[in-house]
Amino acid sequence: MTPSGSWDVALLLSLFPTPVAHRILSIRCPDTSDGVDFCYWRWHDRFTVREAYLKCMENSLDSSSTHWDAVWSLSVPQRVRVFLWLALRQKLMTNLERQRRNLCNNVSCSRCSFAESTTHVLRDCAHARQIWDAVCSGTVSSSFYTADLHTWLLLNLRSRNILAPLDVPWNILFGSVCWHIWKCRNEYVFAGSNSHPDSVALHSIIWARHYYTATVVPQRLPSPLHDASPCQWSPPPSPWICLNTDGGVCKSTNIAKAGGLFRDNCGTWIRGYGRCIGIADPLTAELWAIHDGLILAWDLGFEMLQVQSDCAKAISTLTASTVRKDSHALIRSIHSLCQRGWEVDFVWIPREANQVVDQLVKDLPQSQYERVCIDGPPAYMSDLLSRDIHGPPYSRGSA
Repeated sequence: MTPSGSWDVALLLSLFPTPVAHRILSIRCPDTSDGVDFCYWRWHDRFTVREAYLKCMENSLDSSSTHWDAVWSLSVPQRVRVFLWLALRQKLMTNLERQRRNLCNNVSCSRCSFAESTTHVLRDCAHARQIWDAVCSGTVSSSFYTADLHTWLLLNLRSRNILAPLDVPWNILFGSVCWHIWKCRNEYVFAGSNSHPDSVALHSIIWARHYYTATVVPQRLPSPLHDASPCQWSPPPSPWICLNTDGGVCKSTNIAKAGGLFRDNCGTWIRGYGRCIGIADPLTAELWAIHDGLILAWDLGFEMLQVQSDCAKAISTLTASTVRKDSHALIRSIHSLCQRGWEVDFVWIPREANQVVDQLVKDLPQSQYERVCIDGPPAYMSDLLSRDIHGPPYSRGSA
């Protein structure tokens, strides 16, 4: 622009192709009174990716098609939806598709001599059939193995029948099995890993259950001040690992300690840990207990972890939608740990149901600043551990 507020025509023509410069010259020069800049295009006042996509697809997009809902409304992670959409469009990178794109010469399946199409990988390969048989136990109809790919995918993705005794909708389980079959194929091709069909089937069922239960809206945290019902330690569903955490502050010294205990769904002690964290408030102590536990759990190779804490403030903060932008660095670090390749679930429990870890933290020496791991339960905790599993339940206010 010139100092007078008009376009510098000579400079525009030297910087841009003539048609572009002329487009610019036809636009009113900006002024400070115009407000904040925004993207503008010919079809709408304001640019959005949605409108751009609809414009690009206006001649081929059928908004009434049920194919969309069958995939994109499925209660599974987005990566699984994308995978199923690619399968429906026959765009998975099978050897047949790779040859079509001139990326390879051999179209054979890596496990057999048949051409590796999407249908072959997900259903017709002998290894895939063994997985389906392990999941369905012979309950699928004969048409399951005869329908064409498009029909096969849509029919199963639309079925919401609950498959007994797995207690999960068939469309979610079907999507999970397809996803794990594809992952199993890739691990075999690229890493030489040959997973047993029963193992793949089990993982598919476990993840399908998790997808299904994750869609349930979490209930509001109960108030310990108004609930006098008896309580007891609640084991996580198999094969989840339970992490009970607790933090405390000494009233006389303000020294804080934090620790936790890993147990399986049977209540078996896996490993305890704890340390002194210096002078801190109770919430920070609780957060350090969770933070240290997540790091240790990752090192131990746990894939599905349920964190149980009696600190309602810590749980509500860590499950809030604003956790990623929280001003507390420790909270942001916990959130970052949860974003790794595993499943972490936070659950509030009454203080009375957390007595084992409460006792473990109280017994830590105040000089123990390095994290100490406790591989087996101390003898004096045997009664508490037994009561957690077998009862009787604790009365509220007994801790």
